[in-house]
Order: sequence, then C-alpha cells, then structure tokens
Amino acid sequence: MRSHVGFDALWSMRIPVPYSLLLRSGDLGWSCGQCPLDRDGGVIAPGDVLAQAGIVADLAQTVLARGDFHIRDLVMAVVYTTAPDPAPVLIRLRAVLGEKPLLVPVVVPAFYYAGMEIELDLFAASGGPQWPIRDDGPGWVAQSVTAGGLRFVMADLQPGPDADALRKTLNLHAALIEHWCLPDPTGLPPHGVIGPAGCLWAVLADAATTETRDMGGTTITLRQAPGWLSLTGIAPEIPGLVPQTEAIMQAIATVLHDHDASFADVVKSTTHYMGDPTPDDLHANMAVRNRRYTSPGPASTGIRVQALAAPGALTAISLLIERPRPLLRSFPRSV
Repeated sequence: MRSHVGFDALWSMRIPVPYSLLLRSGDLGWSCGQCPLDRDGGVIAPGDVLAQAGIVADLAQTVLARGDFHIRDLVMAVVYTTAPDPAPVLIRLRAVLGEKPLLVPVVVPAFYYAGMEIELDLFAASGGPQWPIRDDGPGWVAQSVTAGGLRFVMADLQPGPDADALRKTLNLHAALIEHWCLPDPTGLPPHGVIGPAGCLWAVLADAATTETRDMGGTTITLRQAPGWLSLTGIAPEIPGLVPQTEAIMQAIATVLHDHDASFADVVKSTTHYMGDPTPDDLHANMAVRNRRYTSPGPASTGIRVQALAAPGALTAISLLIERPRPLLRSFPRSV
C-alpha cells in the first residue's frame, strides 16, 4: 500500500511538479530533496548554509512524520551542499537527525536557486537502522546498515581508492542504486559525478543482477532484484541537455514497457545534470521528466553537478521501481 505527502505541503518549487515530498510503500519511504524554500519557492536564509541545514533537518522531521515515520526511522540522508567543508553542516544535521542514520555529504557547485546552499534526500524504513557496520580499506572508509530488507551503504573516498576492492568488500554487484563522486573520473561508472570530494552511496538487494544496453545513442543500465527494478540512463552522443533528457526518458519508457512496468511504479527518481546556476536549465529538463508522471508521483531529486564521468554526458537519470511481478532475466529482444 502506497501513501504520499503532497509536494506543496511544506514548500514549493517555482514551477508546478507532479512529485511527492515523500512516498511511502509498506515499511519503506523515499523523499524528494528537501530544500530551504518557502511556499512560493523563495530561498530561506539565503547564503547561510548552517541556518539552512537547520531548516532542512526540521523539514525532514516533519515530512517523515506526515508519512507516519519517526525521525528514528531515518536510515540514510544524502546531503548535497555547496559547503567546501561539510563537517559543520553534518554536525548541525546530527543534532536533529540523530547519530544512527548514514549521512552522505556530496559537495556540489552552486544550486539552481541563488542563495540555496543545501538539499537533503531521505531514505527511511519502519523500525529504523541498527548501528552502522564500518569497513576500512585502501583509500576508503565505509559504513552500512540493513533496514526494510535492503542494505544501505556509504563510503568516504580518498583520491585513488581501490575501487575493485571496495566493490568486492561492499558487495556492490548487488546494488540497486549506486552513485559515485570523485575528483578524477578514472574508475567512475559512466553516470558517476566528478566533484571536489570523494563519496559513494548505494542501496543493495539480495540476488540483484546488472545489465547494460546501448539503445541508439542512449545507454541504459538495468538492475533487477526480487521486488525491484532500477534503471539509469545517459545519452552522451546526443547534443544538448534537453535532447539528452528526452532521449533518456524515451529509452526508459521502452524498457519499462517491455518489463511490464510503467512510470507509475517509480518510487524514487534521481537526476544529476550539468547546466547554468539558474532555474532555467533545471526547469527545462524537469519539464521533460515531469510529463511522464501524474500527481501524486514519485519522490524526485534533481541536482546540478560539476561534471559527469562519461564525456559528453550532460545528465544522468536514475529511477527505482517497485516491482512485485516476476523478474525478466535480460532485456527483451525488442529493445
């Protein structure tokens, strides 16, 4: 059974959107990126990252409560921030969010709305996480928790991490969601983010499989596990942010159709894109994505990033789909 917290319940973007502030399905919940905005899309406390951290932490508590979660049910939060040193931001967030959740700091360039310095993505599960398990390795420090039948993983990455050892240690071949950020694209997956600080966050499921397919200039990575399907698309051969977005969404629509699924099954959408630090590029690629959904839609987050690993890629779109139907073990021949 699904429930939704309406997008305009606490704050708003500057264009209409079909998404949900939080989508709950059973014991699991996903939020859109919580932003320090008012109901008219105006930035609150512009330029003050610590004040905004307090605002989005309070929003997290409120939106979880409206989805019938407690703050102790928070499993992981991805902290997108312009702060070069996110440590003070994490301390401010911990004061509200507690010590158990994984907090993943991702340093990004200027946001799309001037004066906005932080955005907070939430993953929750009834009963919350146990204390994280820590794994250290060459060039990385990782933590993981299990909740709601899924495993949530984060890692702080130093320059030149042993990516193969990290993948093996963290069992990343079972990832449904896998996002990397590193200063150097070497070793990054094609949809990985190039940024000033290294990190990884992922959601893992038992018996997950991965397959990649080239679909006429668009590359789709398909991950399947019992009950779940995820799709990540890039289109580096197509010029322009909006045309790339259109090509990716069309390719995803094809794959969803051939796997007996639809955009109505999406619980979480994450978009990383390159563009100007103005609303225009965000709103332009959002308009393409928005057309695929009807309200109340999934939780959705769109983040401007410095660059993507694949040369020519201007956006990477990742969707997590709840899928109670049986798996298809590979792409259908018609794709």
